[in-house]
Amino acid sequence: MNDENRLKQLCSDAPGWVTAILPLVSAAAGGLVLWATWFFYGGLYLSGFTWYNWIQPALMVIGGLLALAAVPLLATRRPAGWDLLWTAIAMIPIILALRLVIVVILAVGHVCSAVLDGSLVDRLGSISPASIAVTVVILAVIGIASLLGKAEETPEDGS
Repeated sequence: MNDENRLKQLCSDAPGWVTAILPLVSAAAGGLVLWATWFFYGGLYLSGFTWYNWIQPALMVIGGLLALAAVPLLATRRPAGWDLLWTAIAMIPIILALRLVIVVILAVGHVCSAVLDGSLVDRLGSISPASIAVTVVILAVIGIASLLGKAEETPEDGS
């Protein structure tokens, strides 16, 4: 189904107030994202801005601008407005995934520097037994949850 048919289906299936309020929701979301970006990242200066700190605010600004650009298109019921709004919403998992990649890169960098420094053995020696126990419990809960999830996926009667 092409985009125009999806938008027509949304407009025909949804109550009238939903399609009337969708541009307002898009405008509010875009404005809120731009305000939050300014509020949280406005005080950062470029001298203390490392390479990975600009990714999240840049993607937030792009998402906010896409949501604001979708407003007039949604108001005129054009399919491009729907696509712009969904692209703006899609920025959320992209930001989260990139932040996860950054965390992994930084963790690998810290472990490599600790191995090269020789301080890894000192750090491992200072781990408390309580933190090891908490880690084991968390890993056990995750393992049990994944096993229960796999057990629910398999059919019981084999057909």
